[in-house]
Amino acid sequence: MALIAWQRASQPETRTMAYATVTTQQAEIGMMRAWLSTWHLLPTGSAPPIAWVPDGGRMVGADGWIPGMASPAEVAELETAQGKQVDVLFCQLMIRHHLGGVHMIDAVLAESHRPEVLDLAEKMKSSQQADVATMQRMLTDLGAVP
Repeated sequence: MALIAWQRASQPETRTMAYATVTTQQAEIGMMRAWLSTWHLLPTGSAPPIAWVPDGGRMVGADGWIPGMASPAEVAELETAQGKQVDVLFCQLMIRHHLGGVHMIDAVLAESHRPEVLDLAEKMKSSQQADVATMQRMLTDLGAVP
């Protein structure tokens, strides 16, 4: 979603937010993959999505998606949107995505005892909450529903 918005958004602030999202998430993914490698764990497995979260199975929707994930139809809508609608859809979808992420981060904070994991989780939560507030303001500025 962020790559689509970075390329197609009508507002410079949306493009900046999208670029920051892409680069930040890639850095976080890289760090977490390095940890898994160091700990001799696979990045994928046969367990259901978010099985590590207590009652995580209840969080998975009937469609199999975890909270905050955009559906293929929603991504397709973003890909075909034009002008201001790209900005609005990106913010609406990314707010939902970040809120789903914050929910999973809270589960990590409750379950982990590794200082490096807790440190990254706290930083991710703070960053995503700040992004949500910024995108809510952006939606208001665009005359859309936050």
